[in-house]
Amino acid sequence: MKKSIIIFLIVITSCKINGSKPTSGGELKVAWLSGLVGIDPTKDWGCAGAQRLIRLIYSPLYSQENPELGVAHRVTHSDDYTEWEFLLKKDCYFHPDPCFKEGIRVVNGYDVKYTFEKIKNSWPELEPVDNIKEITVPDSFRVRFLLKSPDKDFPNSLNQEMLYIVPFEAVEKYGENFSFRPVGSGPFALESWNEKELVLIKNKRFWARDRWRQKLPYLDKIIIIFFPDINQAIKSLFEGVVDLSPITIDFAEQLFKRDGENVQVKEEFAQRIQVIRSPFPSLTILLFNSKDNPIFKNPMLRRALNYAINREEIKNLLVMPGIKIADGPTLNTLSPLRYEYSPLKAMELIKKTGFGSKMKGLKFQYYPTPFSRTLSQLLQRQLKKVGIETELVCASRVAVLRGNPEWDLGTVSILFHDSTPEVQFAIYSSFEAPWVDFKSEEFDSLWELYKTTHNDSLLLAMDSLVLKDPPFIFLYWSYPLYLADRKFKNIDPLFLLSPYVYRYNE
Repeated sequence: MKKSIIIFLIVITSCKINGSKPTSGGELKVAWLSGLVGIDPTKDWGCAGAQRLIRLIYSPLYSQENPELGVAHRVTHSDDYTEWEFLLKKDCYFHPDPCFKEGIRVVNGYDVKYTFEKIKNSWPELEPVDNIKEITVPDSFRVRFLLKSPDKDFPNSLNQEMLYIVPFEAVEKYGENFSFRPVGSGPFALESWNEKELVLIKNKRFWARDRWRQKLPYLDKIIIIFFPDINQAIKSLFEGVVDLSPITIDFAEQLFKRDGENVQVKEEFAQRIQVIRSPFPSLTILLFNSKDNPIFKNPMLRRALNYAINREEIKNLLVMPGIKIADGPTLNTLSPLRYEYSPLKAMELIKKTGFGSKMKGLKFQYYPTPFSRTLSQLLQRQLKKVGIETELVCASRVAVLRGNPEWDLGTVSILFHDSTPEVQFAIYSSFEAPWVDFKSEEFDSLWELYKTTHNDSLLLAMDSLVLKDPPFIFLYWSYPLYLADRKFKNIDPLFLLSPYVYRYNE
């Protein structure tokens, strides 16, 4: 096999680090709003909370962002990009655990093969394992992938939580309990886990170093403290009990102030608290339960309701940084079509549908938080202006958990894992995430063509198709926010926790 070397890097740096040399030591206490279903990369990778911890406890085969953190140090490929070989580092050890005969052992190619095949057997249609034809291990520190079709970006798709390497002994020894007895090779190892907290301690054998040749991670310990609600979590942050906490829109007015079009942290908090904003947006929508109430299957009715909403009034209600009115399916909608606020146009379209008499007594679901109720009340008043009468009902926890809706409409937020139009359009594809109220063969064809050609001219056409037949009401875009004590540096905006977080000692 004729080969080309495309990656031969051990990058001893981090784009997050600048200025003075970080100091090692100390601990970080993190507020966590719920429990965890587990921390098994091959099983629990779909849970947002587990994803953050998987990246601390386990290691990827390869990381495009920082190859220093992966277990491979060299990658080669065939000329046609169908064969890839990874050479592993020889100093990557799993955390000490009784599952190993000697108490500890090095990560090898058989672990890589085991992990990838476990995922492939469980989710054969997921990228990139859907394109893997065969995995072989020539020796303990080499692993080869034979692909079904060429893929120039194959190494760059491997830094996904589901592909973080697990030791087969631990998975087989602990079985279902492996989710709660994680054994990895990452920068932190599990020390303890109970109903009140989860404690991670520094992996002293972790191989990665920073640009000053200091060993990573910097922190000695990360303590995850579980809280039953956001009120207690934020109160604990202000009292100094925890150092990092999420914040919801219910607390925005306490923390932020409006300065014209800008929203800033109030002076009394600015000296001590930093705001961490996720780089990826969330779209808040008004969703219809057309499964139980078929009137919402009517495209004209859904267009009418989009005209009925005054989005500027909603924006003024939101005292949060980064709020943007949702004009359509993407953050920066390309289509000239806009659903400007027009109660008259909304009423005209509702009259044409013939559903006017059926728009009474609709159940409007809200969640048991002050802001959810306030937003729902605002939307309820706006809908009443066009003849739609609704009854507010608080979400039943039992119904939510069982997936049995007891409502006709309600607000929902969709969190995206990227800020690109490609990712935001995916939810409208019948193949990716089908909506009951949006079925378009034309859109599906354009979407499949765009995934292979990345022709940006197709984005406008897809944008227009969704806007002409909106499956829900577009409300606003926002970004998840976190609050952290200013003495902690290098907090990752996306994953928050990383081996590069350190405590700054003045």
